[in-house]
Amino acid sequence: MNHISVGKIGEQLTKDYLAKKHYKILFCNYHLNHLELDIVAKKQNILYFVEVKSRHYQKYNFEKNLNILPEEEFSCAKKQKFIKASELFLIKNYQFRNLQTQLMLIAIYLFDDHEPIYKIYENVLENI
Repeated sequence: MNHISVGKIGEQLTKDYLAKKHYKILFCNYHLNHLELDIVAKKQNILYFVEVKSRHYQKYNFEKNLNILPEEEFSCAKKQKFIKASELFLIKNYQFRNLQTQLMLIAIYLFDDHEPIYKIYENVLENI
């Protein structure tokens, strides 16, 4: 499985997860010049900017070291780009400015022999 297909699977799983939790998906892969927001969703009066990080592992074994964790790929530089993309989105889409905003990271662990595992970081400004 290459990193592009892992990313697409992760984004689809995230959309399904958010829909089950009653989020309304507004945009997917929203491009702003050289920046991108994976998912923009709304729930109640909050606009969520969602970054998805997925990693594929052959076997499910948390006792062993899992190499790089998905959330470890959310570097400071990527976090800064994510924040900038969300700010540009609000400038460009003024109709959402009256909503509260939250930046969320969803890390997905994909295994060949186990169901996916989700780690949800609801506010990346505080939690990562």
